[in-house]
Amino acid sequence: MKLKKVTFSIFIMLAALLTFSIKNKKAAENLSQEKNLKAIEKNSPKKIQEGSKTIDKPLDLKDYKIDQIIVEKSKRLLHLKSQNKIIKTYSVSLGDAPQGQKEQQGDEKTPEGHYVIDWRNNKSRYHLSLHIGYPKVWQKARAKILGINPGGDIMIHGLPNGQKDWGKGHLLVDWTDGCIAVTSEEIEEIWKAVPNGTPIEILP
Repeated sequence: MKLKKVTFSIFIMLAALLTFSIKNKKAAENLSQEKNLKAIEKNSPKKIQEGSKTIDKPLDLKDYKIDQIIVEKSKRLLHLKSQNKIIKTYSVSLGDAPQGQKEQQGDEKTPEGHYVIDWRNNKSRYHLSLHIGYPKVWQKARAKILGINPGGDIMIHGLPNGQKDWGKGHLLVDWTDGCIAVTSEEIEEIWKAVPNGTPIEILP
């Protein structure tokens, strides 16, 4: 009987030690888990973003040197490029008869080919305008041989003065006499970003 009591006492002690060991293990696990959760929370994208105050920086054309303009007539798009990379794209309206190369005054076509922005006008009938160097010498010579006027005054410009509220609605139709039109807000961006001498390529 005495032996049984001793054995039972030993069993209780062992059980107590086992219980204590289990509790300590769980406590250690809980502590470790809590530390891990805090570490995860601290290093989560949200926390990193809040801590470093990093946000997506809006595009600022002043950060780039625009060195080329590409116009895709068929897509009605104008691209500003820097170091062969498109920085910003605008939707445009073209001349009333946009398809094909401009040949003479009054054909309402937007010219195609390689030109240069050679001067600008801040007092035009449209809100700011950048002149495209059409016609070239060979185009003038061709027109002279054919006895026609090649036309000129082809611009990238904004909306007519006093019609700023047209906004993007101007894109519903091709309405210029051969020029490339954007909104008045957009031409202000382009005006500031594009210096005289910038090459422009107008694609079909």
